[in-house]
Amino acid sequence: RRSGKKWYVAGINADSTEKSIDINFSFAGNRESKTIYQMDSNNTTINTSSFLFNKNKHAKIALKQNDGFVLVIE
Repeated sequence: RRSGKKWYVAGINADSTEKSIDINFSFAGNRESKTIYQMDSNNTTINTSSFLFNKNKHAKIALKQNDGFVLVIE
């Protein structure tokens, strides 16, 4: 979803096993700032970190069981 110049990408894994998803981010153009929000390993704190695409604008995101993420691209 886009709001103004920001893109918001979210994913949820409702399974009881870990999943990995491959996403094509070509829609994001050459935006510099990419931040991903995910739960820590204890599911008690939300971690924030920088996020990188490969040269083809693809990225794999690992989702723990019953977990999700939000990615903000500016």
